[in-house]
Amino acid sequence: MDSLLLNVVVAFVLEAIATPVIVYLMQRATGKKLDAFDRKREEARARQEEEMQRNAEWRRAMTGGMRSMLRSELLHEHTKWTKRGYCPLESKEYAQRTYESYHSLGGNGIGTSMYEDIMALPLAPRET
Repeated sequence: MDSLLLNVVVAFVLEAIATPVIVYLMQRATGKKLDAFDRKREEARARQEEEMQRNAEWRRAMTGGMRSMLRSELLHEHTKWTKRGYCPLESKEYAQRTYESYHSLGGNGIGTSMYEDIMALPLAPRET
């Protein structure tokens, strides 16, 4: 019976000592894994923010470039038709589509005045 009692006491003592040690070691190992996970998540978030910034810069550049091209096309149409003194309907429609795109991309000012000049021109040349 003494050996049974001794085994119970030894088991109890081992459990009392081993359990907190095992729990501590597991928490420490888990904490390190969480730190690594958090670090990876933060790195991924930083990469995502950088990508979003690059995309925003690219969109601004593309929008600005397209707006400049549309303004140039309006200028070309304006110069061509004001020199002639008239503008046929299909060219006015083209100028309108070009201006609407230009305006929706943030263009205004000189483009608006060029568009208004084109729209004010007669559809056919004046007969003399």
